[in-house]
Amino acid sequence: ILLPRRTTGMPEVEAALAGFDAHLVSIDARGIASSLGSPMAENMVMLGALSSIEGFPLGRPVLTGAIREVSPPASLAVNLAAFESGSAIAG
Repeated sequence: ILLPRRTTGMPEVEAALAGFDAHLVSIDARGIASSLGSPMAENMVMLGALSSIEGFPLGRPVLTGAIREVSPPASLAVNLAAFESGSAIAG
């Protein structure tokens, strides 16, 4: 289970996850995206982290291709860097 760091330490979130047999990964996605120059790339960090989970049905080439297809030219480099950063942290 991937959680943005701002949700960890919240009793209601921890209680909801208590019954799951899962590995919990907390990621400071906004901090990572901000360090790359675009806090709005937070979702790309989380997508990269998600892509590193074994069994995720979409491969990296498909996801990076989609990022290239939908990202405005000015955002492409940071979106790809955010995706790679999330993948490296969770993987």
